[in-house]
Amino acid sequence: MNKERKQPTTLFAVVSFLAIIAVLIIMINLGCNTTLSVFAGVIVAVITTKLLNIPWSEVEQNIIKTAADCMPTFLIVIMVGMLVGIWMAGGTVPSLMYYGMQVISPKILVPLAFVL
Repeated sequence: MNKERKQPTTLFAVVSFLAIIAVLIIMINLGCNTTLSVFAGVIVAVITTKLLNIPWSEVEQNIIKTAADCMPTFLIVIMVGMLVGIWMAGGTVPSLMYYGMQVISPKILVPLAFVL
């Protein structure tokens, strides 16, 4: 049984988006784990794709393409996190803070950070 794929209307797209956001907000406000909240949002998104008769293979392809496009960004964030961790463990960041506070008065720190 080959069902025809439906094109979403603007109203359907907006309502679907707001439903996903609402599920996330409600579950987080109820104190649920963030991972569980995102999973519930994914369930709403899957229901939306089923209502539009979008084949699962197409959804998988889009997920893989999006993950592949984001991979360089993920790697950069991981590398920066590792570098900061190494600097913290080696004492570079604490010493920069110590000597920086000796040179710069705490009263002008925020305006100076804005200017820099």
